[in-house]
This record gives sequence, C-alpha cells and structure tokens, in this order.
Amino acid sequence: MPSPFSGIDPYVEAPELWPDFHWSLAVEARAWINERVPPGYVARLAHHRPRHEEAIPLLLSIEVLTLPQRAVVTFIEILSPLHNDPLTEVSRDYQRQRQELLRAPVHLLEINLFRQSVGGSGEQEMGTPYQALLTRNGGCARTEVWPLHLSEPLPVLPVPLLEPDPDVPLDLGACVASVYERGAYASQIDYSKPTLPPLSAADTEAVRRTLAQHRAAR
Repeated sequence: MPSPFSGIDPYVEAPELWPDFHWSLAVEARAWINERVPPGYVARLAHHRPRHEEAIPLLLSIEVLTLPQRAVVTFIEILSPLHNDPLTEVSRDYQRQRQELLRAPVHLLEINLFRQSVGGSGEQEMGTPYQALLTRNGGCARTEVWPLHLSEPLPVLPVPLLEPDPDVPLDLGACVASVYERGAYASQIDYSKPTLPPLSAADTEAVRRTLAQHRAAR
C-alpha cells in the first residue's frame, strides 16, 4: 500500500521506524544508480560506526566509484538524527568527514529527510527542515540546494560523474515510494496519532489536510 503522502512521509521518522527506512533507502538508491550508470562506474554501500559506540547501529552511505581504479567520484549521505545531535560521535565524525570531502576532488550529495539534520542551510533560511544539497568538485565549491516540502513530490537529484559523462538522475520520490511499499510501512504506522518528532503548526495542518483527503478518497 502506498503512503498517503506524495513526498515526504513524516511518520517514518518515528524512532522505531527510521533506522530500517534509512538502511532500506540507501540500498534502494544504490540499486537505482547501478541500473543507470554507464560502464566504468559502480555504486556501492559504505558502512560506518563511530569509535567506542558499539551500541549504535551501522550507518549506510553510498559511494560511486570508477572501475577498475575504485576511486570515489561521488559520496552520498542520507542524514539521520544522530548526524543532527552535536553531542554524538556520529555528528562529530561526520563533520570531520564532510570537511575532508569538501576539500577532496569528490562530489558530495547530502539528503536530509529527517528534521534538523546537519550539513546545510537551516529551516529558517529555506522554509522547510528537509532538503537535499549537492556540492560539486572542480576547484571551487558549488552547492545546489533543493528545499523539500511535505506537500510536494520529491525531486529527481543529479548524481555527478567524471566529465564528460552526464549526471545520473536519482529519482528520490520513486526510491522512497518503493521503500515504503516493500517495507510494509503502511501496516506499521498509525496515522491517527501525532508524528514523532512533533511537527510545526503549519506542517501539522498540512499533514491533517493530506490525511483527510486520503481518507476521503478511499
């Protein structure tokens, strides 16, 4: 069963759902990219866990590599609540890694489907806590920003390769929809309850309208 939301479903941010959704989205995006990259590239999962924090589950990222050299061309991070908390080793490690990536000849694509994650512009600047950011290499940092809104479909994001190869289109909406349906999240979510974490007043009203329209259409 598909999600009631055409874009971001804020209910998957619940603590008992988000880790599974996070891992599944990384796997789905990796598969999507591998079906579309030209010969000479491959997308693979990269897993990491902070030092001295064995209780934290593995975090998954995506690396797009050249073949046969296996040099990283693009690094894709799907941000999580742990990235957002400056007191966690995850956040500190990622900020260090992020600075290293921004100095390296690597493209960095950051996808934030969880409210208030680190890495880019804040909610006050863009009017939404969700966003995607792409910083291309090439001698000077050029960052493209996609504000993601609850009421709008998710965009198709470019995954850069080496020049002159064109970007690979990553259909974020299709990946999220596939993860939602194959993960049977509809059977795990009670849409009559408030979201966790809580939404802003404006987003709460937008969610109420979306769910009312969904119920009326059934």
